[in-house]
Amino acid sequence: KVCILVGVCFGFVSNRMSLKYQQQVEFLLEEGALPAQIDKALKDFGFAMGPCEMADLAGIDVFHNIRAEQIKEGQIVEGAPGTGSLQEKLYQAGRLGMKNGKGFYKYEKGSRKAVEDPLVTDIVVAHSKERGIGRRKISDEEIVQRCVFQLVNEASTILAEKIAVRASDVDVCWLYGFGFPVRRGGPLFYADTVGLPSVLGSIRKFGALPGQAEFWTPSPLLEDLVAKGKPFASVV
Repeated sequence: KVCILVGVCFGFVSNRMSLKYQQQVEFLLEEGALPAQIDKALKDFGFAMGPCEMADLAGIDVFHNIRAEQIKEGQIVEGAPGTGSLQEKLYQAGRLGMKNGKGFYKYEKGSRKAVEDPLVTDIVVAHSKERGIGRRKISDEEIVQRCVFQLVNEASTILAEKIAVRASDVDVCWLYGFGFPVRRGGPLFYADTVGLPSVLGSIRKFGALPGQAEFWTPSPLLEDLVAKGKPFASVV
């Protein structure tokens, strides 16, 4: 076990960031990507598993229960963008993940090998149509940047709120707990290697996409670091 000191908030550090990550996965599926493309793009980046495979492993029913509690507590509104409505459709279709052999993928009995399922493609495409979203071709680069830079932006807000003390503490959470690629050094170390001005520019670009403005408000700490020419590593 590797321990770090964190403050108290909903989701603490890792799970709070993960919700933003999963939210972008939902948007990418709605806008034109499919589970296999998203998972491959993020595994090629270095993740041990893709987010759709991970959801199947954890259990679609687990996400359903979390979502139901959030709705009950007034934390999210049923049907609002980015609140897991696509994954809920999988649950309602009886797709619980690996535990019953069908989730984002299908699985042969006794196997954990994910197999693409045309029925899931139908569910995803129908969901996009229902929400009035025109599907488009999405590049692997966009998939990686939207998922990873959303982690970076939320982590920056977490640092600003003093929920985590150092950027390296956030990186440790994701390296040891969520399979972030070790060679990338963690979300914030990676952001420093990319260059924070570039990361901020991408965040503003994604916020200009249809329906994305409210989900890509740049963290004030990130903007301040860019203005001062400092990296996340300087936050202590």
